[in-house]
Amino acid sequence: MLEENTFRSFSDPVPATVANLERQVAAENDPRRRQELERRHRVQRDYMNAIPEVTPTPPNITLQDKMTLFQVVANGSREIRLLHLGRAHTGGDVVIFLPQERVVFTGDMMLPGLAYMGDGHVDEWPDSLEGLKALDFDVWLPGHGPAMRSKQPIDNFQAYLRDLWRKAEVLHRNRISWEEASQEIDMTDHADNFPQISGPGADSRALRRIYELLDAR
Repeated sequence: MLEENTFRSFSDPVPATVANLERQVAAENDPRRRQELERRHRVQRDYMNAIPEVTPTPPNITLQDKMTLFQVVANGSREIRLLHLGRAHTGGDVVIFLPQERVVFTGDMMLPGLAYMGDGHVDEWPDSLEGLKALDFDVWLPGHGPAMRSKQPIDNFQAYLRDLWRKAEVLHRNRISWEEASQEIDMTDHADNFPQISGPGADSRALRRIYELLDAR
């Protein structure tokens, strides 16, 4: 189940993170740096302790393409459109569009930077984003990060996704493993738009997912 795979991709490394922070705290002599490490350790330890209480659960209300809700407000009603524009970050991305306010909530389908792609449909994602761009909005609110007012980041991410898929296809065809591909693939042409790109390589979870999709063809 994809929900469980996604959850485990974030939760499984936590114990090692906690242990590593414990070692860093023990070895740190600078009081200010030690205090920050202790804070991070507490956060990760609490996260680790809470993990057993979490059960990944799929939704119990679904929609095919769209669902429109109306919220009663003081001066009438607010129209709320729930839209499935295609597969992208997951197989069931839903954006929330407020046409009167000209605001759209994208979730992790669109972020200011690079999104997690471990469950993504990287080959279909750019076309799904075309549906997002077609909406008449002034502000989009991502799953993480500040409110955004320009559609240019959407163009930038579409270009990255298409390039990532194209280059991964070549490596897959040449029988390069996804582990090697995640080290070798060169996405530095996109570094101006995504500052986290500092050299060759890409998220190994994204490459593993792309290879899964390619293997299924």
